[in-house]
Amino acid sequence: MDTFGDVHPKAWINDPRGKVVYSAHQYFDQTGRYTVAGNGPLELRYSFWANRFEAKSTTGERSFDEWNLHRLDKFIDWLARNQVRGDIGEIGWPSYQQMVASGIPASEASAESQRWNVLAEAWFQKADAASLSVTYFAASGLQFVDHPGLPPRLPEPNAVFVHSAGNGELRDAMGMPILTPEGKFQPRDIDTANSQYDVLIKHPSRD
Repeated sequence: MDTFGDVHPKAWINDPRGKVVYSAHQYFDQTGRYTVAGNGPLELRYSFWANRFEAKSTTGERSFDEWNLHRLDKFIDWLARNQVRGDIGEIGWPSYQQMVASGIPASEASAESQRWNVLAEAWFQKADAASLSVTYFAASGLQFVDHPGLPPRLPEPNAVFVHSAGNGELRDAMGMPILTPEGKFQPRDIDTANSQYDVLIKHPSRD
């Protein structure tokens, strides 16, 4: 996301029918891992990332929220300049449930998840205004899946909830559906289990 326009100053595909969609990813911690130094322990607090990026002057004169919204604006502006269609292939941020499962006290996790959701709501309003399609990657109400190397009961990190017209499918990193023990698709709609639901329910996909 951050270097999209630098790497590609102009749209590079000859598309006379206007069918091509240019896709970018955005995570509020830049990588989507929400860890420090690659494979380190999870750091899910909003306050940690806001303080870290602002202290390192990564955000310039902007606040952490303003900086993240500006990153999206840059992609939207690129699409407009090139008169092409755009998509956000991945967006994700920590949930209250993830924080509690990782050992953060419930009261602190509640406050931190609310701050993430305020940023995410402002982000989605911009994405909606620009008519971007968005895939909620590890950010919707994912079923809890045990995964090697993570604390128990955290969502499988590469699971993606593909949402369209009110129904969706949970798929793994290879694109295969994650099924219930009975062999059924899950979930049929956005799961209300995780705190991101408060944002996602306001921004349904459009046909």
